[in-house]
Amino acid sequence: MSDPKLSVVMSVFNGVEFLPDTINSVLSQTFDDFEFIIINDGSKDDSQSVLEQYSELDSRIKIIEQENTGLTQALAIGCALAEGELIARHDNGDRSLPTRFAKQIEAFTTTPELVMSSTATTFIGPQGEQLSTTVQSPKSAKYGLKASNPTELEGPPHHGSVMFKRSAYQEAGGYRREFLVAQDIDLWSRIIELGEHQSITEVLYLAAVAHSSISFTKREHQFLTAEFIIECTHARARGFSEAPILARLRKLNELQNQAPSESKQSNADYYYFLGSSLANKDITASRRYLCKALKVKPLHLRALVKLMATLLK
Repeated sequence: MSDPKLSVVMSVFNGVEFLPDTINSVLSQTFDDFEFIIINDGSKDDSQSVLEQYSELDSRIKIIEQENTGLTQALAIGCALAEGELIARHDNGDRSLPTRFAKQIEAFTTTPELVMSSTATTFIGPQGEQLSTTVQSPKSAKYGLKASNPTELEGPPHHGSVMFKRSAYQEAGGYRREFLVAQDIDLWSRIIELGEHQSITEVLYLAAVAHSSISFTKREHQFLTAEFIIECTHARARGFSEAPILARLRKLNELQNQAPSESKQSNADYYYFLGSSLANKDITASRRYLCKALKVKPLHLRALVKLMATLLK
């Protein structure tokens, strides 16, 4: 049997309730020549049982069960096992629309210099609310990962919406264990040095905004890591070694892991984000989430200001 055209790589950690919708969205793609590599990264819930049930129904699913290593290493393991010419990422909890794979593969077929493709993404709230849609412009797709300032660094709309050539992934060095967060930005910034990135402006990916998202739980760590990504990019451009930079990043990771958790702040920020995103779409839901943010952290000033603004409408 010949190798598949595409390898889909996904990591799962205690996400059993989201698995059916996510897996079904992948198996329902109009393009069907793919393998679906799913790494069960030490889940303590019933994820493994659900995965085994699906693998019995569809031979394209390949399950790797392991002790928890974290997202970066889990993805590195999955991509190392990939046999497809192309690799598509996917996150558990998210859904790909039926023509996603077909349209991204078509982009690679029509543009030989392409090494990475992504798609516009709609972000979904916990009750299925459409929060926002991100469409990356051609200019941003070309230059966003080459920014010299962390605040201007802009990658594809979502990690799970990306597809890239396996050969480019390997040549770039793959996911690097030093990047516990922002592992996607680090990888992309190296892949695009080998060719072009095209962001499809059609929404083909639906991303769930999860309470446990790194954007809320490790925001400072993510921002600081972005500075290291820029340093690494500059070092490569000058022909310098990245080793000293990566050594400093490992020390940062140790400090961040030792820092006390700010769960109250991250919880409040999560509800604030939901409420703010819905302020012009569903005023009732917006107020409900903003009130939750203030219940968690009464002095969350942005949530208080936004709530007052909704009450004036």
